[in-house]
Amino acid sequence: MNKRRLAAIILVFIMSILVTAGHVASKNVKTVQNPNLLYDSDISGVTTWENSENSKVFKITPKIILKQNHQESDTFLLYDILIENKTDKPIKNLRATAFLPFEMEPFISTPLRIFGNAKDDPIDLIPGKVPYGLYISKTTLVTRYSKLSKEESIKFEKALHLPLKMKISHIEGVEYLIINPGDIHFE
Repeated sequence: MNKRRLAAIILVFIMSILVTAGHVASKNVKTVQNPNLLYDSDISGVTTWENSENSKVFKITPKIILKQNHQESDTFLLYDILIENKTDKPIKNLRATAFLPFEMEPFISTPLRIFGNAKDDPIDLIPGKVPYGLYISKTTLVTRYSKLSKEESIKFEKALHLPLKMKISHIEGVEYLIINPGDIHFE
């Protein structure tokens, strides 16, 4: 009788783990299919994008790194953006989302062209206190980099040097910024 009871308890425990795992996996699939669930990515109706250098609130330091893994002959692409408060006032509930150009889609292995901090996990930037800035980044494998034709390589280089768009929202407003290739540090 005790063995049956123990077996029943173990079975219920295992089933609850499977149900929970299925729920988490389902949620992750929905997030990949709809990035609006994860990022503050709604830019519908935006007609004016300001140059990031002209932002009165934020200092944007973008970097793009193209790194080849010689052991596996893979090439990785890293977009790294540091967002800092350039005022003496606190910035509350900061959320940032960057948008890669559509032209990058054929070359990246990840399904999303956007990256940033999760919209349900904003941060505060308070002058003189940690965190001093917000890093957002995206690392992706460059698909078939070593096998790109000359024409594809040219398209990749052009796509790599296109402007990035960025939405930065906080408690006092939203900025829609363009990061020009001349402002990006390439490595």
